[in-house]
Amino acid sequence: MNTLMDSSDAHIAQMMIEGATMGITDNIRLVRDYENSNCSEEALALARQVVSYQEKTVESMKKYL
Repeated sequence: MNTLMDSSDAHIAQMMIEGATMGITDNIRLVRDYENSNCSEEALALARQVVSYQEKTVESMKKYL
C-alpha cells in the first residue's frame, strides 16, 4: 500500500532500511538474551548471520537514497 503512493527507488530503499534496522535490533536483543542460556550455539550463530546479512542490506540500500 505504501508503494502505491510513492514507488521511487529512494522510498523503497528507505522502507527496506527501516525494516532491516528493526530486524537487526530485534535479533541483537534476542542473541544477548539467549547467549547465557542453554540455547544451542548453532541457533545463536544463525541469528548472528541474519544480523550480518541485514547490516549488508542496509549498506547496499543507502546508495538509492
